[in-house]
Amino acid sequence: MSTISRKSALLATAGVSVAALSRMTPAAAQSVQPVRITPTLDGPNKVTGDIELSWPSGNRVDIRSQADKDGAIYLCRCGRSLNKPFCDGTHAKVGFRSREGDDTAHRE
Repeated sequence: MSTISRKSALLATAGVSVAALSRMTPAAAQSVQPVRITPTLDGPNKVTGDIELSWPSGNRVDIRSQADKDGAIYLCRCGRSLNKPFCDGTHAKVGFRSREGDDTAHRE
């Protein structure tokens, strides 16, 4: 696989479209970080990387005020947050529990 093909595959994994890639400068394309979603123990999903969050209507969700110092956001997994789609810590108050591989990781 060529360097360009590998880079395109990585950017596609990061949620970057081919059209967006074609408009990027080489430096910008180099700095794109793949999105990673990590369920935390008994808590929210931690989302890192070049994140774009949108409502079903297509309107973008402003994540800047929700991001931590490293740029990660935390999405509610317990269903009880008053600040959905973001976590507000309610999982701790309601006793939400989840372990790796349990059924909470597989609900649709």
